[in-house]
Amino acid sequence: MLYLGVLHLKLCQKALTPRTHLSIQNTCYDANCVIGLVRAAERCRSPAIIQMFPVTLAYGKGPFLQFCLNAAREASVPIAVSLDHATDPEHLELALGLAERGIAFDSIMVDASHAETDEENIVLAPLRRTS
Repeated sequence: MLYLGVLHLKLCQKALTPRTHLSIQNTCYDANCVIGLVRAAERCRSPAIIQMFPVTLAYGKGPFLQFCLNAAREASVPIAVSLDHATDPEHLELALGLAERGIAFDSIMVDASHAETDEENIVLAPLRRTS
């Protein structure tokens, strides 16, 4: 299940145009990764996606997510911020709780591949945000 915000969709569409690529950082665990990705994207004049794992969100919570969002919004190229591989309801509750306070990811990817049955996979569906 994947919740894609408008910015995330625009970045993916832009990446499909000739001579354009999309830089993606899969493991943004700290400010150094974020700053490095933003600088690389700006140097290459390439859109990018800052991806954050739930463990990083759980540790850094709102302040780190806000730092990532600020870095993305202040960049000279389009950069989205995505929660990657959310596997537990707690991850989604934290992300959606922060969104209610105005600190929102551009997209959330829910990974239910660990579920043994379709029913377990579907349990996460009501927690997804559709707006």
